[in-house]
Amino acid sequence: MSLFSKILFLIVAGVIAYGLWPRESSLQRFEPKDIALYESDMWRTIRNGGILQSTVDCYKIYDFQYQMRPAAAVNIARDTTSLISGITRTQDPILQDSYATPAVKLMQAIQEETQGSFDPNLAGHHYKTIWVTVSENRPQTEVIKDLVTAITEYWATIYKLNPNQSKKAAEMRASALAGAFATPPDQVNWGKVSADLKASWTELRKVVPQPPKPEKKP
Repeated sequence: MSLFSKILFLIVAGVIAYGLWPRESSLQRFEPKDIALYESDMWRTIRNGGILQSTVDCYKIYDFQYQMRPAAAVNIARDTTSLISGITRTQDPILQDSYATPAVKLMQAIQEETQGSFDPNLAGHHYKTIWVTVSENRPQTEVIKDLVTAITEYWATIYKLNPNQSKKAAEMRASALAGAFATPPDQVNWGKVSADLKASWTELRKVVPQPPKPEKKP
């Protein structure tokens, strides 16, 4: 076997091993600074119509942060960006309601991959509500108020938090969402969106415990 063939074999073997290596994925496993960066990049590319790049940015969240298996992270990232893009590009309630089932299926896939204990039907409902709310043509103050409610309900389902625990984080996330999606594309302050997201994830980290690191097997 030539040197090139040996190197190629090692690269392919490494990629396969990385993709198949068992992981303990969890929605509690995130670093505020990193996940905020990935998410703001994803939102920006969605607003700019870059579906492929936004899927790559979303993949980083599911793989690098939540520690999902790469194959699962790819599929879940694709479905996530497709849902967000589809809902936020229309204000037709019938078209937006058509994403109810995809939202539940997305949550089912996340639940299965992370072995979560949340109800995917309820989580999917709240997740869709968040994106429908941010796309509504209403005064931004009203949108933010309803977003805070929708976000706290979503986190109550996912993380078992009460509204008081997550209110501050929800307010910062609502501000980021409104700044990114309820603002004309040429007027979005992406620096503020990123800062609000980082603040939100930082506050959420205070009330969502980091899961223990997997024990190394002898």
